[in-house]
This record gives sequence, structure tokens and C-alpha cells, in this order.
Amino acid sequence: MGANMCATRSRTTNNGSAEEVLCFSVGDERTNENIGLAALHTLMMRPLLCSTHTGKERGFTRKPARLWEDTSSYGVGLYTTFLFHIVGPEAISRQFSTYPGYNKNIDPSIANVFATAAYRFAHLMVQPFIFRLDENYQDHPKYPTELLHRTMFAPWRIVFEGGVDPVLRWLEGRQAKLKTHDKMMTEELRDKLFKFSMQLALDLGSLNMQRGRDHGLPGCNKWREFCGLSQPMSLSELAEVLDNTDLAQRLLDLYGTPENIDVWLGGVAEPFVRGRRVGPLFACLIATQFQKIREGDRFWWENDGVFTEAQRASLRQTSLARIICDNTGITEVPEKPFQYRPRGSGYTQCDDIPAFDLSPWRDADLKVHKGPKVHQDHVVCKAPLDLPEFPACYDPKTGFFTCEHPGVYEFQFHCTIYESTASVDLLHNGELVLHSFTTRQSGYITASGSTFITLRRGDRVWLVANRGGNGLTRDNYFSGHLLFTSRRI
Repeated sequence: MGANMCATRSRTTNNGSAEEVLCFSVGDERTNENIGLAALHTLMMRPLLCSTHTGKERGFTRKPARLWEDTSSYGVGLYTTFLFHIVGPEAISRQFSTYPGYNKNIDPSIANVFATAAYRFAHLMVQPFIFRLDENYQDHPKYPTELLHRTMFAPWRIVFEGGVDPVLRWLEGRQAKLKTHDKMMTEELRDKLFKFSMQLALDLGSLNMQRGRDHGLPGCNKWREFCGLSQPMSLSELAEVLDNTDLAQRLLDLYGTPENIDVWLGGVAEPFVRGRRVGPLFACLIATQFQKIREGDRFWWENDGVFTEAQRASLRQTSLARIICDNTGITEVPEKPFQYRPRGSGYTQCDDIPAFDLSPWRDADLKVHKGPKVHQDHVVCKAPLDLPEFPACYDPKTGFFTCEHPGVYEFQFHCTIYESTASVDLLHNGELVLHSFTTRQSGYITASGSTFITLRRGDRVWLVANRGGNGLTRDNYFSGHLLFTSRRI
């Protein structure tokens, strides 16, 4: 990736003095391609960073590297939940029923055809717009809907336009694009890809086909043979596979013979099989890849010796809804975020979703020092704030941090509450910013979180303990630091 491809704000807004933001630095630079992807990466990184940073305070004796490895398995329960909606119930029952154990003869590495063609099926599910939704899952009054190409390599939209919560609500609360033969890929991806980060906009469909040729992938029929499917050789046979004679004729006009059809184009042109979001070819290739990952990885979470039975039982209870609740300020979510439902149908409050149970990972009993009793349901958590740059900005008597130096700050907190149910919220000028990542351990709650906030002079930030405030102990901390200042804030 070139020198700060994410410096797109001035070009997008036609404001030459607009403050730019560096690309988010994670394991894969493609995180920055669009803000939906960046929001999901941020969501899944937060529990990793939180557990590694606070592991010692929680009483775990594991080294940070091991804590990171263990917490990386936090979302493994989503594996078949996600696949179910892509490859359908038939493939799930056939290839992902009872775990058969590790097989050293299975290669779990990623197949060329999977990475280069099959798993790019979702390019045809991309809407031409990026929506940001408010707490009621309506269009956000401050952050309007944007054309997709205006949000590519634009992490500044997350930093300056409401964070990840409005983006995640869009991903939960709006439908994916429906692929049809006459409306396959949006023009936002065909004509305007990376318009503001490159001199010439690209065509994603052309890139996908050229990539397959560069990688030497055989044509579509060879992969249909691999999957035990028919290999059409005539117009009538191809029309039967595609359920569309006009499309079959157009492909033959371009390719001359079905043997030459690129595997990506042939795969996405197949109509959906009932209960799937892909046709038979891609259902086969995607399910086969994920099955090999599951059975050929000796560190797979279900394999004996990787986790204890109690730990596996806890991991099976994880859900995307709980992950969203634990790592954002969102307080109401769809029970099944992978499956679209209009607001009011299948939505639930975060407080009604069971907390993730970390107790099977404890290496030693945590000594809880119970603090003084208070008698309100909602109390300010007066954990000492570790902000070495500006210690005078925090009042330990009130628990408020008052900003004197405008800029972007990072805040982290970890609180222990001696109750069976409780949570902690981080507030900015009285508005909810982050709902705690809450775990239940042997009669007490640990509530923690980490987030970035843009503060103006005079803004206040504080923590509030909900419901279980009367059990708040002294084993708490609240830390923060200034990432960068800005005179324009």
C-alpha cells in the first residue's frame, strides 16, 4: 500500500485544509478499504486488546501471548453460524456435524481457488451506499448516507464521524444487496473503486477475473468436475445450469465455449440454491475449504488438549450479538445479526444476553477486596485515572475527567463489581460511548472496555456503574492518553 492511501479526506470533501488520518494499522492493510470492514476489524480486535491488557488484573497467571491466543478463539462459535447462511443447511449437516477430530493428512492451508475466486462471491452482495444508523436504527441525523466509493480508504470517517457504532448498526440493521442476473455488481465497484486513493478508478469485476488468470486458475468447468457437478458443453446445457438462456448466450458470445469461462464469473452467475447465498459450485468450494480448516488444524478449538471441556462449553455460548454488546456502546441488537430483521422483530437488549463466562480460564482465585457500600443503582465509578500527560484534568472526588487540551484520546477501564449482574458505561458529556465488556466469574463481575474519543475543551468523560453499583470494589482502574491534538476541534 502506498504512502498513506487513507489521506482521502481533503479530496472527498473538497477541503484542502481538512485534517487527514493515517490508515489503521492491523494485520491486514485491506482493513481500510471501506469503513464497514474497518468497523468489523475494530470490533473483533477490542476483546483481544482488552483481555491481554487486563489479564493480570483479572487474576490470570498466563503470559500475555497466551492470553492473546486464548482470546483469539472468542468468536469461534460464529464459524458455522456464518457458514449456515452462505452454504446452506445441507452442506452444514453433511460437512460440519460432529467434530471428527484432528486429521494430520488434511491440509488446512487456503486453496488458491478459494482465495482468488470463491470467497469473492460477496462482492455481489455489496450495496452502493454506506449507511450510518442512530440508536433507533434510523438514518443518523449527523452522519448522512454516503455512496460507497466515498468511504473507501477513509478511516477518518470513523475517527471524526461517530466511531464504529453507527456503522455496525447499519451492518446489523440493513439488508445486503440481492444478486440478480440483471443487477449483479453495483457500479460503485465497477466504475469507482478507490476513486479517491488512486489516480484512476478501478473495476472490481475485471480485477477478479484478471486475478484468476494471473494465478493460473482452471476454467469453471474444471472446478465443477472437482465438485462432482455437470460440465456444460453447449448452449442448452449452460442455460440449464444458469437458469437463464440469454445470459448463457452472452457468455458463449464472449468466451466461445463454456470451457473458457472464468471460475469467478461462472460461480457468481449461478443462481442461488434454496437456503444459500451462493450457487452449487461456490457452495462446494467454500464448504470444502472451511471443512479442511476445521479438520486439518491441530490447534482447532474443539481438538482434544487445546481447551478444557469447560472452556469449550463457554466458547460454544459466544454470539456475535454478545460481542457487539461487550465492545461497543450499542445497547440493543438483533439476536441473530447475520440474518436481517426489521427493528422490533428479533431484537433484544444487551442486558438480556448472558455474559461470556471466563471463569474456566482462571489459573488462580482472584482476591476481591470489597469496597464501601453505596445505595444507588447508577453510581460514578471513581477509579483513579492514569493520565500522566494531564493529571490535573481528573477530579478523583467526582470521577470526572475534564478536557483542557482538545484532541483524540484513548480511554481504557477495568472494574470489579461484587455482584452477579452489573455493567459499566463510559459517558462523554452524558451520552453513552461504550458499554463494558462484561464477564461473570464466581459471584462477581469484571467490566472493562477501550475506546477512542474526540474531545473539545471543557468536554467531560466519566464511568458509571449500572445496577451493580452497590458492589463496586476498589479493584478498579481508569486509564487514558492523548493520541494527538487538533486546533480545529
